[in-house]
Amino acid sequence: MIAFLKRCWQRRWIRGLAWTAITLVTLLTLFTAWVNWKGAHVWSEAQQRLRDERLSLDFHQTMQESVPEAENFCATPLLRDLMLVVDDDASKGEPAAKRKAVEALGLPDAKKSPSGLERPSLQRKPDEDAAKYMADWAKWLRDVQVAMPVTDAENPAREVLAALSYQDAAVAEMARMLDRPRAQFLPSPKDREIPEMFFSLQVPHYGALQKASGGLALRALAAAASGEAAKAHETTRIMARLSEAIGQEPFLIGLLVGRANAVQTTHVVWTLCQTHAGSAEDFRKLQGDLERLDFYDAVLHAWQGELAAGVNAVLYLKRTRDSSLLSIIRTEPGESRSSGGDFIVRLLPTGWFDMNAANMVHMELDYIIRPLRDQGWQAVMNLQGDMERDLKNAKAHWSTNLDKIFPMLIMPSAVNVTGLVVYGQCLVNQAIIACALEQYYVEHQSYPETLAALKQTNGKALPVDPASEAPMKYRKTEDGRYKLWSVGIDLVDDGGKEGDKDAKGDAAKPNKAGYKGDWVWEYAGG
Repeated sequence: MIAFLKRCWQRRWIRGLAWTAITLVTLLTLFTAWVNWKGAHVWSEAQQRLRDERLSLDFHQTMQESVPEAENFCATPLLRDLMLVVDDDASKGEPAAKRKAVEALGLPDAKKSPSGLERPSLQRKPDEDAAKYMADWAKWLRDVQVAMPVTDAENPAREVLAALSYQDAAVAEMARMLDRPRAQFLPSPKDREIPEMFFSLQVPHYGALQKASGGLALRALAAAASGEAAKAHETTRIMARLSEAIGQEPFLIGLLVGRANAVQTTHVVWTLCQTHAGSAEDFRKLQGDLERLDFYDAVLHAWQGELAAGVNAVLYLKRTRDSSLLSIIRTEPGESRSSGGDFIVRLLPTGWFDMNAANMVHMELDYIIRPLRDQGWQAVMNLQGDMERDLKNAKAHWSTNLDKIFPMLIMPSAVNVTGLVVYGQCLVNQAIIACALEQYYVEHQSYPETLAALKQTNGKALPVDPASEAPMKYRKTEDGRYKLWSVGIDLVDDGGKEGDKDAKGDAAKPNKAGYKGDWVWEYAGG
């Protein structure tokens, strides 16, 4: 054997191949050592920056403190344990049964009835006749086989409200808790078990709550139209409290679901105010519930949770080399995962993961968390373009930006979050002011000339325009109504004029940078 090896070594091409292989292995070893050293260095710097900012990557540390049950709106059997998953199967056990009960508060899934009727929108148009709107709903509910225990062609709202009587028991259970000062799902986020790989966490209760929101919205609208103002306010208050509870969850997806539910609640508030449905006390209580919807605080917690989750994912992959994580993050439904992923991930130096984790820390701190915490909404919105360019440049030149692969995978989905949340907060703030205006109207049978005399329920000044952080714009109209507006995402006061209704793309969406116009709450065109 030795003689054979000596004969082989005498061949020049074998010696050349061997020395080439040795050189490559040496260079690869040196490169890996350098990447690992560099990664450890930048990750250490990122960790020090987090300490300086007094931020933690411990996910439980990003969560709100637990609310005492005696103060908690959600401490009711229907809502308790709603988010729990039994044996990693969201369809098992009592929590699944409760989610089905909550989901059952919603409307049938059909977008069209068997005869082809389109389901009416839950947002009534300002110029749409209220009686016809309710008649359309009654007709659609009949067509999709919902039981209609009341027949009243003169008052279709009564028919709709009776058709939704299956909600009565659950609504009554939640209504008994309305005067409790806080709303947080139980068990609280701090008391829940968080999986080692955060992105595998299941949140099945969000879907059930979103569906329930639609059914509750129609109940409130029908109650208002049928003259049952107390029932309309009770239901709207429940919607607001559920939005509050969702917003307490330190997850970006929870923030967006809570924001969507809150926006639907404001559409109902618009109708209650438009029809003067309710007493001054009704509107005072509803105003107090809406004042609990603080998206500024919620989005700050959600982004801190998102940072912890993103870094957790990178470090989990570094530790386990489990490439299935990549499919959780980026694979589209129905798309198969690359079979070569496991092999590639195992070859990557540990320093590569450290560099990606460090860049996630720096980018989220620079573009989102610090500007939001220290300067407010507008600072984040001003930086959105820079963040998009940074990510697009990294994607276009990925071979020289391998230390930003994970930010590229995770962060683009969050680029438009701020616009969505600011617009949602604007609608909530306008709904709060509208409730204060209705209380004034009940007492004076007219609206004030200015907002100066109106206050929040705690005696503080009314909420501001979240886009400009200046007072919300207001004026009375000639028909005795009023117009309330924010300067919008472009920060230009257009005197209460909305954007071009015929616009396309970003120019048609109030939360997008391309939108030109104000965010308006009004009941007339004056």
